[in-house]
Amino acid sequence: MVCSRCIWAVEQTFKAIGVDILHIEMGHSIVKIPDEVSMDTIEIKLQELGFELLENKEDIIINQLKKAIDNYLKLMENFLQGTSLSEFLSKEVGKNYNYISKLFSRHESLTIESYYIHKRIDRVKELLDYDQLSLSEIAAKLNYSSVHYLSSQFKKVTGLSVSEFKHRLKQKEQVHTGLKNVYDDLNDRGFVFNFNGGEDCLECPELCTSFNLEDVEIKEEYRFKAKKGEGTKLVVYSVQTKDGLKGILMDGLNGYSSKLSQRLLSNATVSR
Repeated sequence: MVCSRCIWAVEQTFKAIGVDILHIEMGHSIVKIPDEVSMDTIEIKLQELGFELLENKEDIIINQLKKAIDNYLKLMENFLQGTSLSEFLSKEVGKNYNYISKLFSRHESLTIESYYIHKRIDRVKELLDYDQLSLSEIAAKLNYSSVHYLSSQFKKVTGLSVSEFKHRLKQKEQVHTGLKNVYDDLNDRGFVFNFNGGEDCLECPELCTSFNLEDVEIKEEYRFKAKKGEGTKLVVYSVQTKDGLKGILMDGLNGYSSKLSQRLLSNATVSR
């Protein structure tokens, strides 16, 4: 759960089935469950809200590690992180790094370092897409030792050079003359719900529910260029939740870099 609306939704659900809430916060709650309420019931109710119940201690640690890696990248990007990744993760999770490293590899079938590299490259892609920073500035922002090292790692992970990736971005950017045409096309393909951006989640007012950004996949994006003399641009996203709910998110951007879009692209799964 990642916003006040999400917490409220969980609170109401727990109260409705008779679960007493002792403490609740983002991503964690302590509850007292009556004998007549099964864990299966709780899991089903949470899934209806778009949440996942984590009971297994190892699953919880893996989830904590992924969030910690995201936090490490954000701190590093803002020049606020001076410790190594291993030290940071050990401190955040409260476990020996050797233990959490082996645990992560066993659960995810890749090392923590590989996961971190892929997340870092994902951020490079986003910054290239925003087209506001040079490659040298991106390298400095993400604490790469050199542009050459960034380019080499980018090629290894994506199979494309940076210039090839940028060329594909230009090919993908489409200018649509009619917003209605896009909406009609998406509606015809099943994207019928409207999503709004919450503090740290996507909200669907029609269903009175919210979804973690991690549980949302961006299927397509349509960019509308501003008229001459106007600074605002518009992006329409077709999105799908992990439960199969399809909808549309419309975001007005200044230079394609609104805070909502940065959080969305940073946390959601993007179909490429």
